[in-house]
Amino acid sequence: MSAAVLSVLAASQVHAESNVFSMEEVVVTANKIEQPLSKVAGSVVVVTGDEIESRGETELYDALRNEPGVSVTGGAGRPQNITIRGMTGNRIMIMRDGIRSADGFGANDINDAVGRDTFDLSNFGSLEIIKGASSSIHGSGAIGGAVILKSKQPGEFLKNKDFYVDASGTFTDISKKYKATSNL
Repeated sequence: MSAAVLSVLAASQVHAESNVFSMEEVVVTANKIEQPLSKVAGSVVVVTGDEIESRGETELYDALRNEPGVSVTGGAGRPQNITIRGMTGNRIMIMRDGIRSADGFGANDINDAVGRDTFDLSNFGSLEIIKGASSSIHGSGAIGGAVILKSKQPGEFLKNKDFYVDASGTFTDISKKYKATSNL
């Protein structure tokens, strides 16, 4: 009797091991040290370039608008302002490839129409959102949080092909933005 029970338990254990599912590990650089997302202290969200592309997001506004704890005012063709957990403006740092983005430039109320929030997301491989204070790592501009963008590497554009051509066109008016992109 005990031999029969033991053989059933052993068979179920072998069967359970054959259905092992592993997920790709997400590496976060929010603390200037590469480490797995599960080991990062605080609230950090990582969005991959493939996720951004599959959702059709073209601006930072699009990528952040559905993120809990983050709100973006403005929109296509208008000034945009990022708020993370109640902190806004120059208290939120935006970094591209380790370099702090300059504040917007313009006149009067269109200061952010051109500048730190305007760039094409299709060139980025990942987007990290740090919710909460990170000024000890990123400086005084990150009191409320940070948005860190990392560019795609050349191999990510090629995707096992010999060459890469990208053509895109954008039309923006006061309330809408249209973009068409084609990869050859």
